[in-house]
Amino acid sequence: MSSLIVEVVRIDEVRPHPDPAAERIAVAVIKGWRTVVPKVDDGTGNLVPKYSVGDEVIYVPPDAMLPPEVAEHWGVAKYLGQDGRVKSAKMRGQMSYGFIADVEPICGEGFIRSQQMAAMDPGWVTTFWVPEVGDDVADYYSIVKWEPGENFNSAELEPENPAFRRYTEIELFENFPEKISVGTEVVITEKIHGTNSRVGLIRSPQEGAEPFFVCGTHESQVRQDVQSHYLVPLRMESVQRLLRKLYDETPGTQAVVIFGEVYGYVQSLHYGHQKGCVSFRAFDVSIDGNFIDWDRTVAACSAAGVEMVPVLYRGPFDPDRLMELSDGPTTVGGDHIREGVVCHPVVEAMDEFGERVIVKRISPQYRLKQDKISDSH
Repeated sequence: MSSLIVEVVRIDEVRPHPDPAAERIAVAVIKGWRTVVPKVDDGTGNLVPKYSVGDEVIYVPPDAMLPPEVAEHWGVAKYLGQDGRVKSAKMRGQMSYGFIADVEPICGEGFIRSQQMAAMDPGWVTTFWVPEVGDDVADYYSIVKWEPGENFNSAELEPENPAFRRYTEIELFENFPEKISVGTEVVITEKIHGTNSRVGLIRSPQEGAEPFFVCGTHESQVRQDVQSHYLVPLRMESVQRLLRKLYDETPGTQAVVIFGEVYGYVQSLHYGHQKGCVSFRAFDVSIDGNFIDWDRTVAACSAAGVEMVPVLYRGPFDPDRLMELSDGPTTVGGDHIREGVVCHPVVEAMDEFGERVIVKRISPQYRLKQDKISDSH
């Protein structure tokens, strides 16, 4: 999952809409995002983009969920999903992600509380200030992130072992377009639309006892005496073989965890699977919470017979290449689109904030499909 950032930003670029007939709209570029903006009369009868390069605005990204009061205030209610979710859209052939709102004075009371107080007492006054570039105003406007629910029943869960580390929170490339330096050797893999799974081999706290297996979702540990998709990789001999091999060759290790995707008949993209059938592919391995380099992961998975996610590209990082590869048909199987891509350095790296260097980009086609599916439920 990625962070929700509703940030005050400067517009990097304003481009003409690629369709010459789209006379009333233009395209604003913000970080790695593109969003359609209206044109207005400049007072002489000419239509010009409402915003210019360098303008300070609030950028509200896809999958933000707005309270009704905020949606009405910004005049975007009719464009949102049934749950107030900001969607991606194609406007005259141009993908548009999220929207722009004008910067306005804010106060510590929050937008909704401030509106309520002003309605009761027009003379109500508190301390207001204008947010600056880089400020995240999500809390002020009570905006939260939409997330799909995990595929499990609470009765399937058990207490989570602290050594059973969770996977990286992967940020969207559009929010952090400079997270990976241009030219860094990277691997770009297809992001499979399934359900995030992890399996581990953990050292027993009892002296002399054998290490034990665990499995789970992105956020929970699953019991092993139930029927669950999350048990599929743990019951594969190749996965157990991989866990034992890495555990044994790393003296003193506390836990080896394999991260991957259970996919097939579990989500809206089936990858050629029949009803009731699922598969597993690995995409990362950690030892005591430290992710191992890509080449070691590939070699270990290959030796154990564990299938990995498809590699679409390996070479110097190029943002245009990342965006190009995020769209198109799946390479996993089945006649449908891919969900997107994940990109990280071949040699593991951390940024200046101590966070893992890794990003993802969702396919524009998938975003449109996802929004339509979500609106029907």
